[in-house]
Amino acid sequence: MITGRFALPISAGSAPEPPPSTEGHKVTYYDPFGEVIKIQYVLDGMDATPPTPPTFDLLTFAEWNNPSTGITRDEDIGAIYNTTDGKTYVFATFNPVIGFQPTVFLNKSTTDLLTIDWGDGTTTTSTATGNVSLIKPTLYASEDNYVITIECAGLYRISGSSRIFGTSTYNSAPYKIYIGENVNILNNSTFQSHKQLKYLTIPSSLTGSITANLFYQCFSLNHCSFPTSMNGFIYANCFNSCYALQSVSFPFTLISGIQEAIFANAFSIRSIVFPKNLTTGSAFNTSLFVNCTSLLKLDPPTGLINVLRASAFSGMRSLRSLFIPIGINQLDSNSLSNNTAMEEYIFQSTIPPTMVNTSAFNAIPLSCKIYVPDASVTDYKTATNWAIYADYIYPISTRPI
Repeated sequence: MITGRFALPISAGSAPEPPPSTEGHKVTYYDPFGEVIKIQYVLDGMDATPPTPPTFDLLTFAEWNNPSTGITRDEDIGAIYNTTDGKTYVFATFNPVIGFQPTVFLNKSTTDLLTIDWGDGTTTTSTATGNVSLIKPTLYASEDNYVITIECAGLYRISGSSRIFGTSTYNSAPYKIYIGENVNILNNSTFQSHKQLKYLTIPSSLTGSITANLFYQCFSLNHCSFPTSMNGFIYANCFNSCYALQSVSFPFTLISGIQEAIFANAFSIRSIVFPKNLTTGSAFNTSLFVNCTSLLKLDPPTGLINVLRASAFSGMRSLRSLFIPIGINQLDSNSLSNNTAMEEYIFQSTIPPTMVNTSAFNAIPLSCKIYVPDASVTDYKTATNWAIYADYIYPISTRPI
């Protein structure tokens, strides 16, 4: 028997519990702030078990944004929370550099009364429709953190003709935002250049698309989960230059397509799992994942996509393995370049994609292998512009399982 002050008693007839299984598909559950609640490994086609949603002040759990049943791949599943009272909460810092008298820019659909509580005992109201700008009636008395609440019975958007606080200096004020249930659409650039915004909750009422430049240059944003009520596009630059972004959970309902530079320069993101039903679109667009230098896992959509545009999968300096969907028929310049840790590319098409020029695999590591269907090895090695990479090409049957 092991003795000593670190020994643990073992009851008669008991045995140590086996370690959790790491076989099968990895299912990761996130809270709304990017903390991992649970990781479960599930055999193909089996079900995962969602954890008990954590509780947070001012928030009520609404849904998990992806199903836990019939798991056939790794999944990142996000918890969606609504504000308990339906209001929008903006947690912000005001100081001499940012300013003490912000203006909030909104767009209202109805004449319902909208009330802004500025968090210091002052309020502003409006029944106007269309783009509305509401200035704080008095200056904040001192440098501090304040909680601004926005309440309206009708639909509104938290940005009108401009971003929520309009000017670049005030855009640095919010560090956390809980979006209320009567916000149903986020305009282009709603949070662009909100450089201190770290946490954001999106309600189950939000519809439409992830709009262009939505979080562009949100340098501090850590995580974002989107609800199943969204079913549109993932538009250009929505997470471009989100340097601190660790994870994103897309709902299975986003099906309409993707545009360029979505994750360009998202240096910290480690895992990207696109919706499995995202089946439309014609290309992985320009600079889609360029300089995602920490990316360890990428599950690209496998639908009607046929071109890797310039630098689409470039500069992913930590990624080791990448499946190229069967529909890809063209590789543009630098489309797979500067992936300096890459160990393998797996091409599924029996017909070699057209390589526009020889820069497609620029800076490919000497030890990297390009696996292709067995019957197509010669075709790949002799195709135009592929010949320079002939020594990297191997039959897929030789790939270690």
